[in-house]
Amino acid sequence: MQNIFSKEWQKVLKNNKFEQFTEIQEKSYSILEKGQNALLLSPTGTGKTLAYIWPLLKKVRPEVRNQLVIVAPTQELAMQIVKVAREWAKPLNLNVAQLIGGANINRQIDKLKKHPEIVVGTPGRLIELMNRRKVRADYVSMMVFDEFDLLLKNRADVNFAIQLLKKVKKDTQIVGVSATLYDEEIVSILPKDICVIDVMKEKENKRNVVEYYLETPMRKRTEVLRKLAYTPEFHAIVFFNSVSELGVVADKLSYEGIPISTLASDESKFERQMSLSAFSRRQSSLLLTTDLGSRGLDIKGLNTVVNYDVPKTKESYLHRMGRVGRMGKQGEIISLVTNHTLKDLKKIAFNKNYLKQVYVHHGEITTESK
Repeated sequence: MQNIFSKEWQKVLKNNKFEQFTEIQEKSYSILEKGQNALLLSPTGTGKTLAYIWPLLKKVRPEVRNQLVIVAPTQELAMQIVKVAREWAKPLNLNVAQLIGGANINRQIDKLKKHPEIVVGTPGRLIELMNRRKVRADYVSMMVFDEFDLLLKNRADVNFAIQLLKKVKKDTQIVGVSATLYDEEIVSILPKDICVIDVMKEKENKRNVVEYYLETPMRKRTEVLRKLAYTPEFHAIVFFNSVSELGVVADKLSYEGIPISTLASDESKFERQMSLSAFSRRQSSLLLTTDLGSRGLDIKGLNTVVNYDVPKTKESYLHRMGRVGRMGKQGEIISLVTNHTLKDLKKIAFNKNYLKQVYVHHGEITTESK
């Protein structure tokens, strides 16, 4: 890595303690640098964002507006990408603009007047700004669709993606990124000459996350969360299947004085940012969210995920699981189950033969029943 990267990036490499490429980064670097259209397939937590940020930023020319456009299906993912992109763009004197729905569009237009070379946004807002010619489609030389599989699950976003592809020049480099196994439907709207870089099979068997389950009656799950929150150094994202259940549990835990944060679809951008900031700074021990938070969140030092509800699909389980065990670090996922839902968990667990039961006793999480 030291030999490939410029002197401007050496300090960033050192600060982040990067020593070698992950598999997806190594296999995609030269392909993206050469300008080929590509679809990157790799599990969550394997460095996919940097896999395209590094080679594409190297090709961005200073003071030429919106050459690189990165499309993200959610506000949270867009904000995470902006954070990463800015860290690597700054040493190159490149600017990054964040264009997400729900934020003040006039302020975003003001920022675009400074002609940022890189823009990151959600599909609807990007189309709106392109239609108003505030983001110039004719200047776009590279376009990335991050979490492409999630984007394609929303009919409106699919239409936006098709519109975006139609607006840019035919020779624009197109990159798709996904943590879902290759599917013809995923690439149906991408260029026909797309190069598929798939490391899913190699990496899926190397997840460094221990899977646990904790049996408890449905009505006792909030009490279990309270006990977990009082466990020394406990810091976890807690996933729910519905916003309404999340709200009820959040109110109960807050009433009991437990420091929590919430991340839900009915919250404003400002509220979400404040919640993530508090949780990242460990001012709250639990971050309560839905599958809204299962993609794009990368919290440093986080090693625990809790499923308050057993996910409905294996895909959902894997994406929740992907919030920990990132970049080869260890992690754990704890699912709260009953006799009935334990059967559901075993159907979707990454490795059902190695599920371990845990208990909470006297402020301690243990595999021993007492």
